[in-house]
This record gives sequence, C-alpha cells and structure tokens, in this order.
Amino acid sequence: PHPKKWRSFATEMRVLLWRAFVTLLRDPALAVAHLLVGIGTSALLGCLYLSSPLTLAGFQNRAGGLFFTLVFFGLASVSASDRLASEAKARQRDIKSGYHGCASYVIASLVSDIAVL
Repeated sequence: PHPKKWRSFATEMRVLLWRAFVTLLRDPALAVAHLLVGIGTSALLGCLYLSSPLTLAGFQNRAGGLFFTLVFFGLASVSASDRLASEAKARQRDIKSGYHGCASYVIASLVSDIAVL
C-alpha cells in the first residue's frame, strides 16, 4: 500500500517540522550564528540612526537602513541552501517512496529556516 493514502498534509507538516527542528538542535551553530549576527546588526543600525532628525531626510535615512537590513538578512538566509543540499538524497528518497509530498517538504523547510532567522 502507498503510505500517502492515510497521511494528511497536516501530519506531513508536523513530522517534517519535527525532523527539521531536531536536526537544528543537533547542530545549533547555524542558529547561534544567525542570532548573534542579527543582534549585532540591529545594535549597529540602532546606534547609527539613533540621532537622526525627525525630518524627511531622517525618514529617508531610516528607510535606507531598513532596506539594508532586509537585503542583509535575505542574503544571510542563503546559508540555509547548504543544509538543503546535504539532505538532497534523503529528501528524494522520501518523496519517491511517498512518505510526503514536495510541497510539504518545501513549506516545512521554509518555516524552520524562518524560525532560525
């Protein structure tokens, strides 16, 4: 019998999220690095824009800082691609055998990566 017939999408998500967070707990260096970089970047930008005037120019400076922060964290999240590449064989085996679908794997992977950021 095909395993997919008796598993719902919610069950797949629960199992995949559990597996992703257990993997994260086994090697917490990535989470700690993201946390420290986020705190450092926030403190640096906070100090830079602390004394900005409450004018249009000050608003534009703060908007530029926000844009920089979003781009920085977007590029910092590329480090998650290393984890995806290392799990490629197991992911393909699980999807081929019908344990879970591709969409549930991608969503669970995105949710676990966002939680780390």
